[in-house]
Amino acid sequence: MLSGSAQTGGRIITIDGAPYVAALQSIDCRFGKGDCVALVGHNGSGKTTLLRTLAGIYQPVTGRVTARGRISTMFSSTLSLSDMETGRQNIGVSAVLHGISPERLAESMGDIVDLCGLGDFIDIPVALYSDGMRARLGLAMAIVGDPDILLVDEAMTTTDARFLASIRARTRYFGGAETVTVIATHSHDITDTLCNRAVWLEHGHLKGFGDYDVIMQQYRDSRDAGDG
Repeated sequence: MLSGSAQTGGRIITIDGAPYVAALQSIDCRFGKGDCVALVGHNGSGKTTLLRTLAGIYQPVTGRVTARGRISTMFSSTLSLSDMETGRQNIGVSAVLHGISPERLAESMGDIVDLCGLGDFIDIPVALYSDGMRARLGLAMAIVGDPDILLVDEAMTTTDARFLASIRARTRYFGGAETVTVIATHSHDITDTLCNRAVWLEHGHLKGFGDYDVIMQQYRDSRDAGDG
């Protein structure tokens, strides 16, 4: 067996002489309606891997993931965006991919555009957008299909907590009573504002899970002590 880095990565194992990374091990947690969950931990702790496992992109070797409801993901502020198309056109493409009828899109397009807060920029090519503008558009595209579970990776570090708080106030997401949102970000301004639950990962293991304030205090104490 090889040892992993003290700062990054999961446990390195060998199978038939070849090295593999056991990215997640012994993860046991349950999220319910109304939860906005922060995934916290050092780089390489398993946050992105856990998100992709929840999304069904990765399949666990042992155990199982059970999700009830429609899942939507925002794993990159550039993923699925066509630079040559306008923001409005990108939303239209996303609506088609989510199976939304043209009639329904026409009814909701005004609200979606307003939600982005991009103003006249919604009708210019995405190639001219800043990273923050891309993130706002990407979020609107992620929720256009009205999912029950929203999974968000580091892309949201390019926007701000106030914008996400406005999304929470106007939609079902980031703590809405009928949805689950899971966020992996190093921006504690965002998670402090939005999250009520936290999952603390360390080298692919579950270090802590529960009330956000409690877990985050434990995580910060550990970092101050030089343990994580």
